[in-house]
Amino acid sequence: MELKLYYYNPYITYNGQKTNIPFFYLLDKIIVLTEGDRFKQTRHGEYSLLKMRDPRSNRDINDRAICFADYRVRKPKTGKKGTDRYEDIKEDVFESTNCFFQHSENLLIVEYNHYGAKGTHIKTYLESFLPSSEEIKWGIELEELEPKIGLKDVLDSNDIRFLDIKLDITSTQRDLVNSSNRKTKSLILDALQSIVKAQNEFGGNVASLYMGNGRKKDNLLNTDVVKDFIRILDYNSDMYISIKAKYYSNELKRVHEIDLKNVSVFKSTKEADGDAWETIADAIEEHFYDEGRLGSGQLRRFDDILAIKEAEWF
Repeated sequence: MELKLYYYNPYITYNGQKTNIPFFYLLDKIIVLTEGDRFKQTRHGEYSLLKMRDPRSNRDINDRAICFADYRVRKPKTGKKGTDRYEDIKEDVFESTNCFFQHSENLLIVEYNHYGAKGTHIKTYLESFLPSSEEIKWGIELEELEPKIGLKDVLDSNDIRFLDIKLDITSTQRDLVNSSNRKTKSLILDALQSIVKAQNEFGGNVASLYMGNGRKKDNLLNTDVVKDFIRILDYNSDMYISIKAKYYSNELKRVHEIDLKNVSVFKSTKEADGDAWETIADAIEEHFYDEGRLGSGQLRRFDDILAIKEAEWF
C-alpha cells in the first residue's frame, strides 16, 4: 500500500513560546497511563494514543513510533454481499493514524488518513494532557514544513488574482478556520457559513466561494485582506475540497495557480508491505533514514526563539 506522509516540527510550548523540551517526553508520559486515561474527548472528536513501539527497537532510542486512534461517532453497519443482512457493530470503531517521531531533527512524520486524525487533531489531543491555568499555559505547536512553492509563496506575493474555495457540505467536520483573531475569524466564518446554508437550500454536495478581479481595472482584490483570509484557514479541514489561488509568484517569477489545500504541508510517499501499524512505522522510519532524510534541517529556523525550560510538570 502507498503511504502519504505529512511532515511537522513539533514543539512543547510554555505561555505561547516554543521550548527545548524533547517532544518524546510527553509521548512517554502519556503511553504509561491507563487505557481509560489515554482516551480523550476533544472538540475535534474522540482520540487515544493507542500504541507505542518499544524505543529500544528504534534506530535511535529517542525516536518514537506511535499509533493514534480516531473513534468514529457514526459507525458503519455489517452485512453480506448479495443478501439483505443489516446489523449494527457492537464495539467502537476507529481509524488509525500512524506516526514516527525522529528526535535529532525534531520531526513528526504523520501518515495521512482521510478518515483518521490530522495534525490539528493530534495537537489538540496532546494538549489535553498538559496543565493549564490563568498564569501558566502549556501547549503544543506543530510547525508545518512547507514546500518551496506553497502558502509562504502566496503570502509573499503582492498580486493575488483570484481565490476559489470549494466546500464539501456533506462533511461532518466544521472547523474551517484556525485563528484567535476574532474579527478576521468572524468575517470568514460568516462568509463561508452563509454559502453552506444557501447550498443546503438549493441542494447538492459542493459549495463554492470565488473572489477575483475580472476584466475591469478598478476595485481590484485587496491583497492584504485576501492574505488575512487564507492565512487563518484550517487546511486540515475535510470540508475544504480545494483552495485555489492565482497569483504572481516571486519564487517562479511568473503568474502561477496553486491549490493550497494540497500543497500547504511538505509531503512525500512511501510504499509499505502491509497495513499493520508497526509495518507502517517501520516503513516511515526506513523512508527517513535510508531515503534522503527528508525534512532534515527545518528545525534550525526556530533555534533563536526557543526558550530553555525545565519540564516541571513531569
